[in-house]
Amino acid sequence: LSLPFEPGQDLAELGHQIMAALPEGQLPYFREFTLEHALRPGYDFGAEFEVGLDLVLDGLARRLTEQQQDRAS
Repeated sequence: LSLPFEPGQDLAELGHQIMAALPEGQLPYFREFTLEHALRPGYDFGAEFEVGLDLVLDGLARRLTEQQQDRAS
C-alpha cells in the first residue's frame, strides 16, 4: 500500500481528504485511528510501526514457546 502523496505535502490535509472520501459507518476502527492518532501533531508512523511490530513479534515468540512447552509435557 502506498499513499498518493508527494514529499512535503501536508499529511494532515491528505488524511482529512481520505476520511472525507470514506462512507460514514465504514471502517470505524480505521476512522478512529486516523482521527485520534495519525492526524495529531507529532505522530510519527515510522516510530509507531516499530513499537507495534515489536509487540506483535514478541507475542508470536511467546506463543511459540508456550506451544513447544505444551508439546514437550
